[in-house]
Amino acid sequence: MWEPVAVPFQNSQPLPFLPTTDEIRACTNVLWETYASKIVAVNDDIVVKYGGCINTWEGQALVYLERHIPEVPAPRLYAMYYDSRQLFLIMQRVPGVQLNSIWPSLRPLRRMTLSTNSD
Repeated sequence: MWEPVAVPFQNSQPLPFLPTTDEIRACTNVLWETYASKIVAVNDDIVVKYGGCINTWEGQALVYLERHIPEVPAPRLYAMYYDSRQLFLIMQRVPGVQLNSIWPSLRPLRRMTLSTNSD
């Protein structure tokens, strides 16, 4: 039976060196940013999603996939914690193309297919 992990959380598997909160906030390699959240690539191995509108269920979902359905490709969650009322999700950086970078070049039918499959 699935039990959500407690926050703060740190993965028990061997981890790369994790950045400090100050290093994360100072990171200039911004992959995505909104008014209330930000995703930064700290280095080639680590991405951090943080902000006031980030939900713990995002981290819980990654832990669930790693523990119960490891064949599903998903980044590993290294750590999840709160600092100054903002949730931080420190994750494995997975190679690939960001959807927002190719979205304008996609045909309407392909966009609709992707939108339908993501629901």
